[in-house]
Amino acid sequence: MNLTQVASGLTLPVALAWRTGDTRMYVAEQGGRVRAVFGGVIRQTVLTVTVGTGGERGLLGLVFSPDGTKLYV
Repeated sequence: MNLTQVASGLTLPVALAWRTGDTRMYVAEQGGRVRAVFGGVIRQTVLTVTVGTGGERGLLGLVFSPDGTKLYV
């Protein structure tokens, strides 16, 4: 199996999601940020939530609604 790096500069990435009709990849970082990545570059922080971290705590997942209008974390 070959692995390909698709982005750098992320801190503890734990989940990925794509929104319908959007070419950006959205990455959840365990510390509470959701970052938009396009072309291997972090384009912006789209959400920051306050969470406890460490072990199995923190922001651990994200998903968009089927129509892409809602983000669930």
